[in-house]
Amino acid sequence: MAMLGVQTKTAEWTLFSNLLDCLEQTGAGQPLHIEYGQQDDAQGFQNDILMPYWRTREDMEDFFGRNDVIRLLKTPLTGTVGLWAEQLAAPTTALDANNARPDVDYGIARYSEPKEEQYHAYMGSMRDRVPDFLAGTSDAEPLGLTRQAKRQTHGAVLEITDLPHNLCFIRGAFAWQEAGQEEQEAYLEKMWPVYRDGAEYLRDNPIESGCISMRMIEEKPLHQNTGIQSGILGWFLTLTELERWTRSHPRHLAIMKTIMAYMKEFAFKPKLHLGHEVVVVPQGQAKMVYNNCHEDTGFLPFFPSQVIG
Repeated sequence: MAMLGVQTKTAEWTLFSNLLDCLEQTGAGQPLHIEYGQQDDAQGFQNDILMPYWRTREDMEDFFGRNDVIRLLKTPLTGTVGLWAEQLAAPTTALDANNARPDVDYGIARYSEPKEEQYHAYMGSMRDRVPDFLAGTSDAEPLGLTRQAKRQTHGAVLEITDLPHNLCFIRGAFAWQEAGQEEQEAYLEKMWPVYRDGAEYLRDNPIESGCISMRMIEEKPLHQNTGIQSGILGWFLTLTELERWTRSHPRHLAIMKTIMAYMKEFAFKPKLHLGHEVVVVPQGQAKMVYNNCHEDTGFLPFFPSQVIG
């Protein structure tokens, strides 16, 4: 999987269209499918994010190794338009794809047979579901985040160096369009504000939380409707930081309390969809490139980088 974002102050579709054309080109490195979301970040930039999924790491590398893709990503941009790419690969034994409903059509779930999960709805259940999590091979020592000295990012193509072992990525997905009016109103008035508060805390407090980057996105139909309406794209320094957040932080405990009240209100049979993909990425299987992006984009504030374009 990868996330490729066009970062602008005002809508600019030429670069986005060129990026989409590269992804849709048949042949080497063509992804299985592409999804699209839009984020307004805390610095006032709009990020139009394409999310392609590949079957294998080799297929993804074929895409990023193509000359047209290299030229697009690594030719330095100027002005108010930036381009970034965050790519990751991991074994399925380090992936938790968990959804409230069996008929989801987004992400890796599009290619998975749904099954009823035995380990669910208790603290620590995710670790019990995922072989590498349970075995401890996805763990890493929490080293903490430290802000790097600010550097010139505009007009530069920067690749992050010294990425740590076992980074943890989460994609959360939410949909309420199939719920009745009463349930939709309950979600938007009671649950969504609590989710948003938690995501904004993680975005604004990376040092304390160990969350490198948290993007709240509005999902947009591209080639087909995935059924997802909003979501999050987040990077934690380790699985331990994610678990600490979910198990003990007051904001996440408030999310869990709100979910249980919501489930009870609708007799534990809501039409709302909640789901996530959590994956731990081994060292060498993640790559981050930022072209003319503002200095607080993604991994730029916390990790050294080198000029590549």
